[in-house]
Amino acid sequence: MRETLKILRYIGLPNVVLFMTTCAIWIAMNYVNVKIPLKTKDLIDLIILEKRFDTNLFVTLACMYVLVVVAGLFAQLIVQYVELNAQRNFRRSVLEKLITGNPPYIWRKGVGYVKNILFKDVETFLKILSPRLVSTLFSLTYMTLAMIKLGEIHWIYALVLMVYIAVIIPFYRHWFKKNSKGFEKALDLRRRLSGIFTNLLGARTDLHVYGKADDFVRFYHNNLTKFGSSMTNAYNTNLRLQVYPELLQVITLFGVTLFGLYELVSGTITAGTFQVIVVYSSTILHSSMELAYVTDDISRALAVKKKLWEVLSIDAVRGVETKNVNTLVLKNVCFGYSNKKIVDNFTLVVKKPDIVVLWGKSGSGKTTILDLVKGFYTPIDGGIWLDENEPKSFSYKNVSYLPQDPYIFAETLYENVSLGRELQKERIREILKKCGLGEFCDRLEMKLDSGGKNISGGQKSRIALARVLVDPADVILLDEPLTGVDVDRKKEILKKIEEIFADKIVLVSTHDELVSSIGKRKVNI
Repeated sequence: MRETLKILRYIGLPNVVLFMTTCAIWIAMNYVNVKIPLKTKDLIDLIILEKRFDTNLFVTLACMYVLVVVAGLFAQLIVQYVELNAQRNFRRSVLEKLITGNPPYIWRKGVGYVKNILFKDVETFLKILSPRLVSTLFSLTYMTLAMIKLGEIHWIYALVLMVYIAVIIPFYRHWFKKNSKGFEKALDLRRRLSGIFTNLLGARTDLHVYGKADDFVRFYHNNLTKFGSSMTNAYNTNLRLQVYPELLQVITLFGVTLFGLYELVSGTITAGTFQVIVVYSSTILHSSMELAYVTDDISRALAVKKKLWEVLSIDAVRGVETKNVNTLVLKNVCFGYSNKKIVDNFTLVVKKPDIVVLWGKSGSGKTTILDLVKGFYTPIDGGIWLDENEPKSFSYKNVSYLPQDPYIFAETLYENVSLGRELQKERIREILKKCGLGEFCDRLEMKLDSGGKNISGGQKSRIALARVLVDPADVILLDEPLTGVDVDRKKEILKKIEEIFADKIVLVSTHDELVSSIGKRKVNI
């Protein structure tokens, strides 16, 4: 419960206030709902016992019905709005943690896995704010007030219903716990499946070339089978457990109604009072049963709560932002996997201003060195410093990075360069000209396809370079820049890069002779 409340604070204060307002409306609505059977009793008894009809009482009763219906609709609309708005705020918080908190989380889990958390898991958890679930939980107000009124009529009615609730609530607690474990396992498999599927689509060409496509598809199919089995087991458990409360409800209602009929026939109670007993009892039992029908949402919410809290608990790795970095030092850096070393005892000192080219064939470790400088990986041995700060303590704002395979979003050219920042369009046009993209200066609202399918590879590389030029840091990391750009244009852009980055520390990873000419130093990897 504590974790759930901590997570809910991320939905935003206005949403919390609106939600609490709705809760107050539902409590008031349930209070009026309790009064309706009592007013109906008075009307029935007047008609049967005194043979007269009270118009004022009838109008009051009708107004109460209308008030309850209107208040219920209004409360549902507010909760629906809160649920949708909360999803937006909550996703923003989760995304911020994933992006700024700990970048290796995405690397370790994969884009598909993270995307599943961001959309499916957030939506699943916030189902606890759905109108149906909230109205069901707040029917407990009605149950409590109605139980008191039944106790005033005869203690046995209250006792029977209290025994029913005393049995059913622990049963639900056990049910939630058991069901959430089943769904937790199934939903974790769903995240893995999403990650595997994303990898399969992204690496389909490489997998085909290396003859591993069938193996990867088989791996995906096996996990898909496990997921189907886990979800089936979770749903079967849910359906199986619903039988018991339904049976208990029928037995309880039959017993209460039978005793009420006995009292009515014996003259102990009036027809109006019998109506109160039946309405209260059936509503209490129905409200209790409604919990059975929302257990699926509650179980799923509890199942994803652990994963969401894991993400929201990530400490922000913001570090110390050094305003003016003068030195980059890599000393005896080692990194690798298992028995294979990718980077072995690598040492490099770069003082501002300097452009150093990391030269070597594919697979030699050039990109890995850049990843180590970014702090995405931690060296097995040795150390890396920006002035006096290690990667775990310096801010990512001190480093600008151009990846080897930049990702183009399904957004406008402006959005792909600005990356969410509010920038003057004239500023974007200046940057595009420097990157050899002058033909796009009047097409900032041009929609780019996901992955940049409607532009060339060279244009993708230059858009990625434009992102770096928007706000270049003191340390610039360029991984195979200007791939796919023709020779003449490449020469022109390289000259501008030398001018723009003249006062920076620049590391360039490449095996392109022309690109390597930009460097003041060349280090063989």
